[in-house]
Amino acid sequence: MTKCALCLQESQLAKSHIIPKFAYEPVQDGKKRSLPLSPNSDKLAFVQSGIKTELLCHQCEEILSNYEKELSTFLKEVQNGSDRIISFTDGIALASKFNFDKIHKAILSIIWRLSVIPSSNNKNSFFERYYLGEKNQEIIRNVILKDSTLPFYSFPITADKITTNGEKRSDLILCFPYGKSLLGNAYIQSICLYGVIFNIYMKEDITPFFGKDKEILYLGGSFNPIQEQELSSVKIDINLLEKIRSAKVVKKMAILKKNQ
Repeated sequence: MTKCALCLQESQLAKSHIIPKFAYEPVQDGKKRSLPLSPNSDKLAFVQSGIKTELLCHQCEEILSNYEKELSTFLKEVQNGSDRIISFTDGIALASKFNFDKIHKAILSIIWRLSVIPSSNNKNSFFERYYLGEKNQEIIRNVILKDSTLPFYSFPITADKITTNGEKRSDLILCFPYGKSLLGNAYIQSICLYGVIFNIYMKEDITPFFGKDKEILYLGGSFNPIQEQELSSVKIDINLLEKIRSAKVVKKMAILKKNQ
């Protein structure tokens, strides 16, 4: 037994998915295998059912699973369309009637997990760019555990849907050099899941910096916009791009596609 990273209680730990299991669906073959690529490692090995590590107790796994179900539904409807996603010709869609509090907490729980990995397993150097710092880790840990509604302006989130010539790309997961960027006085943590980039503004209350009038931009605000963004306009890690194009990776990916 060891300590759960979320509730901090001594418990038997589960093999926790760092990235939710559903997010791997577009990149897995029929055997539920995927091929993680890192600019920091030459290792090429299939993983089964996504990347997992002993991090959370079973009770805390259920807390995150509850949030992730809503995030899964949201992302699949963003990619496949529904009457809750209204699209406009200028590349903007508006979402409604989702539980944005659960979506908000699901996204925060993912960047929190990405952040706590380096301290628990220093071999995962790829995730170091997602480190939030001890203060933000502790704030977000408590947010995830709370049952109360999280205001949209607390660690607010924007969403961009990646496209290639206007076509959806749900097969993109954490494939860009994301981590921290700076906008004014706010650091932004960004992740890509199911072909959607989520930008998280790392302020417990963003209103002193941008004002509440910016609520039209954030999920959970007045409009819940999702902006289309062409893949060609996204900054991609050069080393990672070269690796994707390499003969070894192309050969491995062909094996996956054959079994899909």
